[in-house]
This record gives sequence, structure tokens and C-alpha cells, in this order.
Amino acid sequence: MSVQPVLVPDMGVDGPVEVIEINVRVGDELQLDDIVAVMESDKATIEVPASHSGKVEALLIKVGDKVSQGDVLLSLAEAGADIHAKEATKETPASADLPENPTPNTEEKNEKEGNKSISIISVIVPDIGTDSAEVIELIQEGKEINIEESIAVLESDKASMEVPSPKTGKIQKIWVKIGDKLKQGDKLAEIEVESFSTLSSPTVSENNTTIEKNPPSDVIPTASKAASGPIPSPVLSIRAESVHAGPAVRRIAREFGIDVSKVHGSGAKGRILKEDLMAFTKERLSEVPKVSGMLGAAEPLPEIDFGRFGETEQIPRSRIQKISAKNLLRSWNTIPQVTQFDDADITDLEGFRRAQANTAKAEGYKLTLLAFLVKASVAALKKHPDFNSSLDNSGENLIRKQYFHIGIAVETPNGLVVPVVKDADKKGVKEIAIEIISLAEKARNKKLKPAEMQGASFSISSLGGLGGTKFTPIVNWPEVAILGVSKSELRPTYINSELHPRLWLPLSLSYDHRVIDGAAGARFTQTLSGYLSDIRSLVL
Repeated sequence: MSVQPVLVPDMGVDGPVEVIEINVRVGDELQLDDIVAVMESDKATIEVPASHSGKVEALLIKVGDKVSQGDVLLSLAEAGADIHAKEATKETPASADLPENPTPNTEEKNEKEGNKSISIISVIVPDIGTDSAEVIELIQEGKEINIEESIAVLESDKASMEVPSPKTGKIQKIWVKIGDKLKQGDKLAEIEVESFSTLSSPTVSENNTTIEKNPPSDVIPTASKAASGPIPSPVLSIRAESVHAGPAVRRIAREFGIDVSKVHGSGAKGRILKEDLMAFTKERLSEVPKVSGMLGAAEPLPEIDFGRFGETEQIPRSRIQKISAKNLLRSWNTIPQVTQFDDADITDLEGFRRAQANTAKAEGYKLTLLAFLVKASVAALKKHPDFNSSLDNSGENLIRKQYFHIGIAVETPNGLVVPVVKDADKKGVKEIAIEIISLAEKARNKKLKPAEMQGASFSISSLGGLGGTKFTPIVNWPEVAILGVSKSELRPTYINSELHPRLWLPLSLSYDHRVIDGAAGARFTQTLSGYLSDIRSLVL
């Protein structure tokens, strides 16, 4: 009997990854490309397919193990090779000399002698239940893909949906790009699929009895016999639940703390869809005891017929407004937020800004206070790095970011959007001012690309042009802090026992209290106020 190992492939990441699912058991019959395990790194979820067909002789991993490229996951006994070996034993005397090059196993022979064919399969957009939908996630050209794995994720005003691969193969061509609007029947991708015409062999166990491919769920098979060949066959007893879900679904599940093994999948072959996560969440929320006055456990809000009281008009909310509402509600329900208030003396800063206004105008841009706020915030973040971080989903680790991408809240006719000034630490105030104007213009004209609204490590919401004194901005998860800025005010201020008019800028800093305590919040606003009061410190 020929026993072959299934190894961890190149997963495109440095270092080991964690085994989060095992989809097979000892005794299972596998076909080429059947998913045997799922690995997870800090960047992606990776399904590992079987590299050849056969029966699982031994599992050499368990959930929670850390594995690297080349590690052995399991050993497979190839059914074709087993039968061939039995026939050779019957026909060849025990004393006969074995040939130097034994006949290859069935699978290898078929690959060499069979007819190999390559076909190109076109993938089109299925019925998406709406006129059009935007491409928000997309696989890369040249990538190997398994059947049912997501090629793209489309989002409409109503829902998001994955477009799965109909076959296992290689992505030869992608016909669309992120941000494209697609409708049913549009061409999405082309997949190169290989197939072999092979000889079929019955699957027979060593004692010539039928192998039960799907034993009862209460039976936990074990490897009771050492396998021949170089791969050891330890006695293992592993019960693995098979969970089929794409990377996008798994990411959402992790964000909301959903155990995917408890979710019923309504997709093909039990695949878990985003709609299944929503249904699971609704079901769990309905199980919460309805105790009046408790946050998260209140009775559902009753429907009210406002028309009984007078004339009304129903105004549909924009897509941006609906998405913002969901994100803000998630942040409010997830993050224990505290807001720290402070004031910064920007008298000298405003004098400098006004002195440079004409020069900036001559060069074709407007030098705003917001550009200085971005620069000063970056300096404060460098001094207090916990504010430039995210809390991982376990709550046990803080991810400090070595980049400084600052989100800028921009009001548009369709709602609030937050474009991002990337690598603000590497840009001067002039460059930042020009970029802010460009991003704001794109936002108002609906020209922002998805990449221009992603990756912020800290955000600023400025209401200085509208008025107000202070407010409590909501932290934009997964960030841990956001700076709110109100309208500056000229106030009499004592300096050396004398009153002087000084321009004060109100600051409102909201932060995640799980990461940042009150003392750290006060120190951050003091640091920021210091930079804004004396802009010369920004060049040190």
C-alpha cells in the first residue's frame, strides 16, 4: 500500500499559521482538491485542498496547532496503488525479484498516460435581485481557486453577495475591477480548468469489505494500524466539524464574535452566507430576556402611524447614510467610549496661517486650520502610540500601527464620508492641505475610490466652520480614538496678570476606554494643545 503525505502548501505569509478547522477524519475517502483543513494568519483565511486522492490513514495535526509550509498535515493511502499491490502479490512468487522501477500507482499512471484537457470557463454575474451592484472585493488574476470559493463580493443598496467559483482551477482573467457596477449577465472572470480521463477503480478495504465513507456522527474513527511508508500513524481521536465559509464571511463572523460552527449554512453544500450570519444574529438577539430598561434587552420599538397626527412625507435615506448608521451603531454598542474636553490657544497659529493665506492662494490651494490639525495630531500620536492602534478581536492584544493614516470627516449631500490622508507623517502642511481639498472635492462629487476611504488609524471631525462649542464624536471602529474640533473663540486671557485677547480652539477627544484611560486621554490633549499653541515645535 502506497502512503503519501499531504503537506502545508505555500500560503503567501511569513511564519507559521494556526489550524482553525479540520474537515476530515481518519478513514475518510478524499478526492483531489477536497478541503482537508482551514488555516488562519493575521491577514487571511486559507483553505488547504488534498493534493491527491486516497483514504485518510492518519491525522498529524489538531485544531490550534501552528504549522508552516512543508509540514505534514495527514497521510493518505492511495486506493489505486493498494489494489495494484494486491494483484502484484497474487501474481508474483515471493522469491521473485522486484523490478527496479515498480509500476506507478493508479493516479500517477493516469496523469502520465491519460488524456489531459484544459478548458476555459467563463463566470458571469448571477441574478443579484437588483438592477446593479458594486464590486467591493475581488480575487487576483493568476490565483488558484477551489470550487465554491469566492471570486468576488458584490454590494447593492439592499445586500452583499459572494459570487462563488463553479470549478476548481486557476483565475486566468478578471474582467472587472473594484468599484465597477455590474448587472446580471455581465462577464466577471475566466477560469482555467484541468481534467484527466482516468481509469476508475472500486474502493476496497484491506479485508475486502465495503468502506463506510460517512460513518455515523457518534462514531469517532481512530488510526489503529501503523501505515507502511515514511509517514508515522499515531493513534488519534479527532472529531472535526466541517465548516464551509468564504474569507469575507469569516471576517464578518470574527468582527461580530460569531462562532461559525454554530451557524447553519443555506448555500450550496451547506456553505455559510452573509445572510446566514444575519439570521443567526437575529435569532440570538431574540433569545435575550426582554427586561425593560436594560441596554440591549429592550422591547422592539413599536411601529407608529404618524399620519394619525397630521400630514407626513417619507424620505428614503441614501446608501451612505444607511451604511454610516450601521457602522456608528456597531461602534456605539461595542466600544465603551469616554470623551475628554480641552482647549488649545491657537492665536499664533492663526496669525501664521493668515499671513501665508495669500501665498497659498497664489499657488492654487487654500491653507486651512485642518491641515495643521492633521500635522499636530500625527506628532501627538507618535508621542502617545496607543492612540494609533487597534484592539484585536480577542481583546488580549493591542495592534500598534507604524503608519499614520488620518481620516477626515467630510459632509456631502448624501451623508458623511471619511476619506483618508495616507502617510501624513511623511507630508508637509502644504501637501496635506492640497490633499484634503482634493479628497473633499471627490467626496462631494461621488468620485472617491474605496481605497481612499480605508486604512485610517485616527480620525478628525471638524465642525469649526459651523459653530458649536463642544460635542462627543463616536469612535470609528476599529480605531480607538477620534478628535472632534469646534469653532474657535476669542476670549480674554490672563497673561502675567494682564488680560489679553487670545483665540481658543475647543477640542473633544473620544476614545476606547478599554485601551485608553482618563489620564492618558488628558495627556494626549495636553500634548496636542502644546503643538497647536506653538507650531515651531512641529519641526523639531
